[in-house]
Amino acid sequence: MLRTHNAEVQWLIDGTDANTANVMRGKATAITQSFTAQLNPAATPAIKPQIRYWFNPGRADLEYFGPGVLAFGLAMFPPLLAALAMAVIPTSVACSTSAAESIPGWVQRLARRPVQVVTNGVDVQRVLKAGEEAPPASSTGAGRTVVSIGRLIPIKDQATLLTAFARASRPGDRLVVIGDGPLRGDLERLAGRLGVADRVDLPGLLPRDEVYRVLAGADAYVSTSRGEGLPLSVLEALAAELPVVLSDIPPHQEVAAATAAARLVPVGDARAFADALARLLALPLEQREALGRSARKAVTDAFSVHSMTHGYARIYASLRRGDRQPIGAAA
Repeated sequence: MLRTHNAEVQWLIDGTDANTANVMRGKATAITQSFTAQLNPAATPAIKPQIRYWFNPGRADLEYFGPGVLAFGLAMFPPLLAALAMAVIPTSVACSTSAAESIPGWVQRLARRPVQVVTNGVDVQRVLKAGEEAPPASSTGAGRTVVSIGRLIPIKDQATLLTAFARASRPGDRLVVIGDGPLRGDLERLAGRLGVADRVDLPGLLPRDEVYRVLAGADAYVSTSRGEGLPLSVLEALAAELPVVLSDIPPHQEVAAATAAARLVPVGDARAFADALARLLALPLEQREALGRSARKAVTDAFSVHSMTHGYARIYASLRRGDRQPIGAAA
């Protein structure tokens, strides 16, 4: 019932269990987690999308999930718009605790209900299945592969990533930055100045299963981002059993609290990123694999698509019953 530019969001309804689908059918609601979604009611006639409000301040920060549910990703949305939306729409949902806490108190006080938290989730089995087709990660004696995923825009700070990689890598190592955006040319020129242009791959946008295959063949994942909601790409890397090096921002702290496979580094500190990455890549392969297994367990336990869809099912079930009391945080 949904067609989006990001196929991975289709499981919000298509891949969920019967109970969740029935709740959503009963509410006659379409749900999407992408502000670029395009509704296609003919695909699933049983579900009739009802879009009464759509708030899109120009980025995926403030998103409408159907009649009665508003969702917050990043906290960089116009406060007056957010306040109006929360006063009008019965239920507001944040994709992480840190996203919820970032909403100004005066905005939250205008909400018809307390902001709910349903953490982003990953289809771990899909990640692992796609990864079975990838070549194994290297040993410490071979060239290592580092991966990062994100739009090539200032807030993702890939300039720090390239600088750190140039310092931490050795001949034969490779950096793959998946994504596209206006800074692509700047990053290509920076890679040239740093002397790593032949070892930095910018493949642009890839099909999601191909992303999972790239992750499965990598040795480490890095995010230098300066702002997130709860980054699916980081969760996908963990699900692919990769240890990760992350900028020390609240959403990444939320992820790192669940697994020893995540290392936090001060935002924008290329030297600290280089040191953390070098230490991680220097670990024996069996130790990195042990970290990877703990990473996958953390995602399965705390950030799975199963728990996310059930979180939204609880909210929609409450709306169907007409509950007036707070629903409580759903995770």
